[in-house]
Amino acid sequence: MQDLYHKAIALPYSQARVDAIKDGIRQADQLNETEYGYLFRMELVEDAAYDGRYSDVRDAFGAMGWIFKKFDDGLLDDIDIFEFDLIDMQQWICRWLALYPEITLQQFDNLLDDLRKRLLSAGYQLQAYYEAKMMVSLLTDQRSAADEAYQLYRAGKKDAFNTCDDCIACRRIKYLRYIGNHSAAFKEAKALEWPGGCNMNPKTAYNELVASAVESGNYEGIALYQKRAYKMIMGDPFFLNFIGYHMQYYANTNPAEGLKLYEKHKAWLGGHNRFPLALYDFHMGAAVLVRKLADETLAGEHYEAAAEIAKKFDERNQTSYYSEKLERLYRAAG
Repeated sequence: MQDLYHKAIALPYSQARVDAIKDGIRQADQLNETEYGYLFRMELVEDAAYDGRYSDVRDAFGAMGWIFKKFDDGLLDDIDIFEFDLIDMQQWICRWLALYPEITLQQFDNLLDDLRKRLLSAGYQLQAYYEAKMMVSLLTDQRSAADEAYQLYRAGKKDAFNTCDDCIACRRIKYLRYIGNHSAAFKEAKALEWPGGCNMNPKTAYNELVASAVESGNYEGIALYQKRAYKMIMGDPFFLNFIGYHMQYYANTNPAEGLKLYEKHKAWLGGHNRFPLALYDFHMGAAVLVRKLADETLAGEHYEAAAEIAKKFDERNQTSYYSEKLERLYRAAG
């Protein structure tokens, strides 16, 4: 099993890698090799979370359920696994799963409730729960739940799962963007130190600010932050979603520059980040930009691609948020 595992994880992100991991899971289960069943499943979860091209999110969701079940049954006690790490994984996986329309609202409720129970059982505060609840509620357009979770998140104190000031600020910016309070989001972003001491922020925070400017139509004072934001993600396909907002920014400020971005990044559509919500953001941005450049045919192709994805999310969320946002921004470009 050890050789099989190391050969599988040595493979680059590809269908062959996912197939090898799934084969490893089957063999580990047949041999009752719990340790390798866990290790292979963690690879499946992480592949889906950080790549998204080849892994079926439902397989990863099932793998995660298996891991927690084995842990709760005490069958992972002989492996170097700590409850803190599993809870931390559960927190960020909640956010990641919301990028896929295949996961139902009921599944999110179950996952979040389990996270809350685990935190309380382990003696932790509920900040990680409120943070995950807020982020999931934002992405699934559950406004009242997002508002409530945000207020509880802000009222709480930092704990073992929320230690980074930049990350906490980024969560606030995302919420403020969602409710349309761009001026408050701008204030939060300006307070962040540049270039920041976190691996993900202010990278993500500044890009959230660009998205906020686009969605609100308020570009005042945003130019410096847009340049910084783009510079921080220009070489990383993981941020495909934000490229869509940079294209929209340029559609309304400098379409010729936006076309350069489109030509540079369109190849990313077949690359690393295949999360449906990221594809929606990119197609929406491309549709707005090329419509501004009077290419109705190409704009229509990107619009239809974004609309198809929006429909899936809106059906899951039982709202019309993503379709309405696409329609509003696209029509404004005409």
